Amino acid sequence: AYLNSTEVDPSQPLITANHNRVYPSEWLDRLMTAHQEHPSVIHCFDAKRIGINKYHFDPLHFWDVSRDAHPDRLNFLNTELGVIYPAEFLKFVKERGTGFRSVAPDTEDVWMSHIAFREEVLIGSLQSEGLVFDPIPVKETYDLSRIQFMFGGAQIQLGQTYTREDRQKLFQLHNA
Repeated sequence: AYLNSTEVDPSQPLITANHNRVYPSEWLDRLMTAHQEHPSVIHCFDAKRIGINKYHFDPLHFWDVSRDAHPDRLNFLNTELGVIYPAEFLKFVKERGTGFRSVAPDTEDVWMSHIAFREEVLIGSLQSEGLVFDPIPVKETYDLSRIQFMFGGAQIQLGQTYTREDRQKLFQLHNA
């Protein structure tokens, strides 16, 4: 679910977690340490490396997990395993209010990554290797990320959210 972008407190960093995971004991410490070392960067576990070919995004399932420890504009958020957003970034989120509803109503990863790209906020990828993020079994619910992946919803919302100019810039960055 989206953070309520109109009620975000942009004076402090914000940590989000997925409701259907059990997080390992060192999870919070790793997010906080990353934030303390680079307070202007968004940090998440297993960010994806944006795949783009000219003006079109490669299919999401072909994007690699970012193995580079350096924050980058070509990293794409993975909100499933937890994120820490810097306070300065939350100001941008608040400014955009509920704009996500028209372009990316079901994909927080797309919306937040797009804001980061537009505002030139870097995304850092923490590696989850060795950490276990067990799913919480829940009756009568569905895994939205799996459904989006299977039916291409996130792929469609990428195209709706990132303009042609955004995609041109991403392509240039990708090939720099």
